[in-house]
Amino acid sequence: MVIAHVTVRRPHWLIRPDALVPLALTMADALGYGLLMTALTLRVASIGAVVHVFNMAVMFFGGMFIPVTLFPYGVEIFARFVPTALGVEVLNTTLSGRGLSTAWSDGTLPWLLAHAAVLAGLAWITYLYTLRRARREGGLSPR
Repeated sequence: MVIAHVTVRRPHWLIRPDALVPLALTMADALGYGLLMTALTLRVASIGAVVHVFNMAVMFFGGMFIPVTLFPYGVEIFARFVPTALGVEVLNTTLSGRGLSTAWSDGTLPWLLAHAAVLAGLAWITYLYTLRRARREGGLSPR
């Protein structure tokens, strides 16, 4: 007689609901970056290569391929300003079981909060400025 054991994996937010906070902040940070790229699209005619380079830099320096802590000190400081780097670090802290209090006390969660707010505000202002300028100069008309 063979007995099969089936394990149902639950999503991380059911196991660690405090992971939703850094997840939401990381998404807000990424959306701010996306809006900034949209504003750049309104301004630059051949944008494809520029966006590709920026996206690859965000992925590399954002801790998606290797942890940010493995970079040399100067590069690590630079990488902290990449939109997803802080979010990945806070998510790793939370999902490893150390919780939001650890992320707050080591300074990564407050930096993520500030970074998301500043980037979203800067992106919104830049987007509105470039949209107005494109409308005024006729940049949104079909070519």
